[in-house]
Amino acid sequence: MKVALVIQDLFRQGAQYVTALVARGFVQRGYEVDLVVSKVHRDLECDRPDLKPFEVPSAVRWIHLKDRKASRNVLELARYFKREKPDVVFTMSTNYDEAVGLAMWLLCEKARPKFLPVEHGAYMERSVRLSMAQRLRQWAWCRHVDLQLAVSEGVRRALVNVRHRFLEDKVFVVNNPAIDEYFWQKLSGAAQHPWLKEKGGKVFVAAGSHVAVKRYDMLIRAFARLADQSARLIIFGEGDETENYKKLIAELGVQDRVSLPGFAENLPAEIKAADAFVVSSQSESFSIVLVEALAAGTPVVSTDCPLGPPEILQHGKYGLMCTVNDPASLADALQRVLGGHAIRPPREAWEKYTLDKVMDNYECAIWRVMEERK
Repeated sequence: MKVALVIQDLFRQGAQYVTALVARGFVQRGYEVDLVVSKVHRDLECDRPDLKPFEVPSAVRWIHLKDRKASRNVLELARYFKREKPDVVFTMSTNYDEAVGLAMWLLCEKARPKFLPVEHGAYMERSVRLSMAQRLRQWAWCRHVDLQLAVSEGVRRALVNVRHRFLEDKVFVVNNPAIDEYFWQKLSGAAQHPWLKEKGGKVFVAAGSHVAVKRYDMLIRAFARLADQSARLIIFGEGDETENYKKLIAELGVQDRVSLPGFAENLPAEIKAADAFVVSSQSESFSIVLVEALAAGTPVVSTDCPLGPPEILQHGKYGLMCTVNDPASLADALQRVLGGHAIRPPREAWEKYTLDKVMDNYECAIWRVMEERK
């Protein structure tokens, strides 16, 4: 059986990491795998030689679309589906849902592969007003969806109860995979940040794109409230808000205690060496790096944000929780770690997110839509 995974590129972000893991999982189970990426992928290869795409097995076949924009790749996608005849198509990020749905529209019924979009949306809890054109495009692609996948139970509820996009029996929860053999290999490595190599006090670590929804500005403000001058904070990643964070760090006078080192070569090793991993987001559909922290045995502090972290942490069973958008609440949780009251995560906190268990669910979704075809 042939599966196609469609995504803009395979660099840096959580959905891209998930795509690489899922591609690996399908190859291990004997599937043919096509990885369909846009021109953004090749542009990043040329423009950012300092970045490396996530690795996939050599058996994966790369399909490079000609344009950067999904809407301009609709015809090319339709030609690819007709020519290569994948049995199942997964859109691994929402920006390709409409394009793939419209490409399906152009095919006759017999030529159409099964279509299973994966919803990662961190904002799915919010109802939005759509224009008539947006409603028409949504209707066009939704009618060709065979089964909608949601990365968490919270995302599933939002799709059904808030967006009213699908009936309940058309949405299937398949959590993101986070842990595989390569994760354990990386975890055995050594941390490279100097504050983690030679620790003079407790070190908090956060990691992700420097964007507003992650609320790293609130994390910096919360950390600045701590009286313990030996504590340190490292925020890995980069993004549009990086310069604003640097200005805030200088304004609060914590330049010697907060570090923004960019992307980590081996993030699991850095997290393992930390005293706690922090999620400060106002919204997260899942949070792969949170699961990685649990598997590394690192205590977690997280906001009680929709949708994924409370679900993963079982509402405080596996990690300390604090109020969303509240620096005082987050500072209190960080202080509890400094006071020796962190929660050590047990195996049960992360084992359901191993690649093998998640691929069982992907296969369940495939066989479900294939049985419907019969």
